[in-house]
Amino acid sequence: MITLQQLIYFRELAKTEHLTQTAESLCIAQTTLSTTIINLEKQLHIQLFDRVGRNMRLSAAGKLYLSYVN
Repeated sequence: MITLQQLIYFRELAKTEHLTQTAESLCIAQTTLSTTIINLEKQLHIQLFDRVGRNMRLSAAGKLYLSYVN
């Protein structure tokens, strides 16, 4: 089941596309945020973010999902 917390974390990360900055703004550990997003992607069976090194960019599927979340 997808939780409200997962959706909040996803929406905030989609805005910044920066894991550390988002974790700090949410007052959570970076690993918590990362694990939450990975679990959300597994539940949805889609990749919401393209990961290149330390950078994260919203994927095409992620952009579409964000429109539903908003």
